[in-house]
Amino acid sequence: MGKRGFECEIRFLIDDIDKFMKRVNEFNPIVFRKYAFNDVFYIPEQAGEEWIKGFKLLRVRRWIKPIKYSQILFTHVRYVTVKGMPFKHTVYKGGKIEFYRGAFKTAKKIVRDLGFKHWITVKKEWGCLYRLEALEGKILCIEKVKDLGYVGEIEVWGMDLEKIALKMRSLTYKLGIPIDRIEAKPLARIYYEKVLEGGH
Repeated sequence: MGKRGFECEIRFLIDDIDKFMKRVNEFNPIVFRKYAFNDVFYIPEQAGEEWIKGFKLLRVRRWIKPIKYSQILFTHVRYVTVKGMPFKHTVYKGGKIEFYRGAFKTAKKIVRDLGFKHWITVKKEWGCLYRLEALEGKILCIEKVKDLGYVGEIEVWGMDLEKIALKMRSLTYKLGIPIDRIEAKPLARIYYEKVLEGGH
């Protein structure tokens, strides 16, 4: 994708989307992408803790909007806390690794042939990327996830984890996001805990 360094992310659940958007609108947000897709996650037949806890994720992404090819994507992440900020970062530079793009049915057959079984499906019914012009063009993502609700995401790319953590702290503070609302875990793990394990 032309991006350099590690993909670092935090997520947070949004209880009151109207209230949160009032705060966002203070920073002159510019919408530059809207989308929707389903992520179908797979785990090995004998899945270890690293898969169940979301350190390793294999998914087939089926794009709904815009309609295009499906993908097989692999992510390996670590959870860290730097400067008091919990977040996850990819083990491999460049973020998600794409193994395939093409037909959805073919993608599913490939992962099954590799010995993986279906784990969960996360449906992102609506997603929007905002460029916050009053915050040096920082990017904010807001998504509506079926059965979970609205989820925010802040993504920062780079090599220096301390600088990344400071950028995240600054942005979450300005957006009024309490530190105890921040999730370092991938969305798949959040969904599993909140929806499938009955915590939502």
